[in-house]
Amino acid sequence: MPRGTYHLASKKTPHMFLTLFATYFGIGQGAYDFTFQYLRGEIPGEQGSKSRQHPAKQYAVAEMFIKLEQIRALFIRSIHEIKVNPGKSAKLRAYTSQYTTMEGAVDICRQVVRTCGGRSMLKSFPLERMYRDARCGSLMFPWTAEACLDRLGREKLYEKGESDFENN
Repeated sequence: MPRGTYHLASKKTPHMFLTLFATYFGIGQGAYDFTFQYLRGEIPGEQGSKSRQHPAKQYAVAEMFIKLEQIRALFIRSIHEIKVNPGKSAKLRAYTSQYTTMEGAVDICRQVVRTCGGRSMLKSFPLERMYRDARCGSLMFPWTAEACLDRLGREKLYEKGESDFENN
């Protein structure tokens, strides 16, 4: 790609970064599935916990499910708005979808650790890797979690070309 083309493409088609969605949504879904199997004692080759009878664990599973559905719904809406030079609301939704997916995967993994306990972080389980990988998503350029928040805040408060400073 010629120098500067990637940056220009990202400005004209901000949805192009939503291609990472599947990876990080998959991590969140995988962590949720792990929780489900772990609490039911269904992990092949492992004893598991069979601690699904505790209401706190049931609430945690419900909260993770809700988070996954919120992420999925926002993404589906965003992908239906993909086009070159999208309107302001579609662009803001793309940033929101990116942020929600990346941070949501981390939140789900964090909640899995709290729900399943420290034993679930053993190297013999996939959770430790999923948690680490989920955290990397929010740190990846060009749309880090902070970059999404910065763009959302600025673009909500300012119209294109608007500034608080006068040109001299």
